Amino acid sequence: MSFHLEAVQTPTTRCLNDNDLSLPDWYAAVIKERIELILSITGYVVADAYFSKKKFVEKMRKWSLPLVSKLRDDADLLYLSKQPKTGNKGRPVKYEGKVDVKNLNHKHLQPVENNKNIKAYSGIVYSKSLGRNILLVVEEFRIKDKTIHRLLSSSDTEQAPMDVIDIYHTRFQIEFFRDAKQFAGLENAQARSGNKLYFHFNTALTTVNVAKVMQLSNPDMREVPFSMKTHKTLFHNALLLSRFIRLFAINPNSIKNHQHVKYLLYFGTMAA
Repeated sequence: MSFHLEAVQTPTTRCLNDNDLSLPDWYAAVIKERIELILSITGYVVADAYFSKKKFVEKMRKWSLPLVSKLRDDADLLYLSKQPKTGNKGRPVKYEGKVDVKNLNHKHLQPVENNKNIKAYSGIVYSKSLGRNILLVVEEFRIKDKTIHRLLSSSDTEQAPMDVIDIYHTRFQIEFFRDAKQFAGLENAQARSGNKLYFHFNTALTTVNVAKVMQLSNPDMREVPFSMKTHKTLFHNALLLSRFIRLFAINPNSIKNHQHVKYLLYFGTMAA
C-alpha cells in the first residue's frame, strides 16, 4: 500500500525554459531538496521510461538513490561478453551482440524465480543511452494470443531482480490521486495563490493517507482491499448513527444494541 509524501506543483513550460531547465532537471531538484527525508524512507526512486535519461540517473546515483524504471521498447542494449581472455594483444571483446527481446539470449538472461506467476528474465547488460551497465528485467505477458514484453531496469546491478519487479509495480498504486479527486476534494479548490493551492492539494492527499492508516490499524479491515468510498461511507454512517442515538436516547454500548450498531455503521461498505 503506497502513501502520499508531498505534492509539488510543476512549473509551466515557459518558466522551465526561462531557467534553462528540463522536466527531469526540475524533478531532480525537488528530490535533492528532500533527500534526507527520502533516504530515511526508501533507498530507491521509481519512475517511468521518460526518466531513463543519463543525466537523471547520474544525479540519483550521486545521492545514493538507484533508479528503477521502465525502458523504451527500442532501448539500445548490449550483452556483456563472457568470453575468456585469450592472452593475445589488443583490447578484449566487451560485448556479445544487441539485446533482442523477441529472441532473448538465455546464456546472459536467466529466469527470475518467484511465486507470483510472473514470467521474467534478468541479467546485467550495457545501456548505450545511459552509458553504464544496468540490471535488466524483461517481463513477458500473453495478451489476446500476443506476446508482450516490458523492459524494466535498475541502475543498481546488485539488486535482486524480483525486487525490481515489486518496486516498479508499486508505481501503479497511484490511485490515491483518483481517490483524492473523487472523495477528498482535490480538484475543488478555487484559490489562485501557489501557497494556498499547495496546502489544498496536500491536505486532500493526506486525507487519503489517514484513511489508509485507519484501515491498517483495524484488524477486521486490514486484509480488505482499500476503498476510499468505504471510509467515506463509514464516516457518513457514524455521523448519522450519532444523530439517531442522541435523538432517541439509545445506548449504543449495550449488549442488545451493540451488534445492530456495528451492522449499521458498516452498512454500504466493502467490509459489510
